Amino acid sequence: TTGSTTIDNGTLLVNGMLSSPVTVGSTGKLGGSGTIAGNVTVNGVLSPGNSPAILTVNGDVDQKAGSSLIVEIDGATAGKGAGHYDQVIASGNYNIAAANTVLEAKLRGITGDATNSFVPTIGQSFDVVKANAVNGTFATYKQPTEGLAAGTRLDVGYTANSIRLYVTPVSYTS
Repeated sequence: TTGSTTIDNGTLLVNGMLSSPVTVGSTGKLGGSGTIAGNVTVNGVLSPGNSPAILTVNGDVDQKAGSSLIVEIDGATAGKGAGHYDQVIASGNYNIAAANTVLEAKLRGITGDATNSFVPTIGQSFDVVKANAVNGTFATYKQPTEGLAAGTRLDVGYTANSIRLYVTPVSYTS
């Protein structure tokens, strides 16, 4: 398609090239392992991959108030299929609204080619977003409820051009 694409309800998986800007409505979901040639505006859910994979956006990504980014981690490297983790790559800016946005990380319950057995270790990190610039932070971060080793947690960090999840001890005194 070459016009604009709107996902009002349901899920659109982009597994090839989509040459149009995309708007995800509040009850819509965007995923896949392809490339979108245009800006992406998210009012609903952005969940890259087909469990897991890399979704590339040749443009800006705007996470609006009320939107979510859900990433699945099944391995130590970004990529497609079992043993990898989800990633969004944006050639432009990745903009996050200050209010009512959610970043959620999953280590278990991943559908598709995932093994659902990966257990990250202290010191590992996962660049779940890479962009020309990252502006803003998610209002809420939901850590995985399963899949972490005892005494560890998955924290979120922001750099000028990435959003990174990294494994740390639950308590630095331990």
